Amino acid sequence: MRICGIALLLVSSLMSWSQTSPRVASSLPLREGWMIQAACRVDYGGEKISTAGFQSQGWHRATVPTTVLAALVQDKVYPDPDWGMNLRTIPGTVYPIGANFANLPMPQDSPFMGPWWFRKEFVVPAEYRGRTLWLDFLGINYRANIWLNGKQIANSEAVAGAWRSYEFDVTAQALPGRTNVLAVEVYSPLENDRPSPSSTGIPSLPTSSWDYSATWNSGLAEPWPCAIRPSFPRWIRRRWPISRSRLC
Repeated sequence: MRICGIALLLVSSLMSWSQTSPRVASSLPLREGWMIQAACRVDYGGEKISTAGFQSQGWHRATVPTTVLAALVQDKVYPDPDWGMNLRTIPGTVYPIGANFANLPMPQDSPFMGPWWFRKEFVVPAEYRGRTLWLDFLGINYRANIWLNGKQIANSEAVAGAWRSYEFDVTAQALPGRTNVLAVEVYSPLENDRPSPSSTGIPSLPTSSWDYSATWNSGLAEPWPCAIRPSFPRWIRRRWPISRSRLC
């Protein structure tokens, strides 16, 4: 009887909370409107890049999920790799034809050897004010430094691994009702980080195998776009699978 009483009290509390709380969007997907650029072409760090006043002229448009190379192909920087010998014109694809590129180091002069910046401006809904806010990533590859509104929320030591998922408590950094800026510095996997392309650890991507051969799929190549979301009150907040990494 005691358990039933507690259950009824919980249901009653949930119904009361749902009736008195304003309806709030469950999440804000951050899919379109990204800009990317090679870090070697940018004179500033994440603290500056993740502010609203930063000028990103000359950067390349991107829509996530995407890898660096897929975004550059979409932005017409490189020709369609599926046609003719176009793939061989992309920097970093100088490996011998027929060789297993997964067993070869990335060329030192490849533009994908160094990190790339992903930058996104967006407005956090005003109704998110007063709630705990989470920033979700569902597949950064491979390492990343993450900045929001001039504040670093994670570094490449904490964010490392192919297609791991993360959620970050950004309540202190997010600005509901105002323009926010997210900057993600993405690093390609190192030689010892890369699994074989035939490995079952490589999930499906929005690109073809040519992406892997040039950049080892570095980017925000997640199955769904990253998102900002408000949580329910902590005592009824949804539990994520144990495989999910939470960095608060």
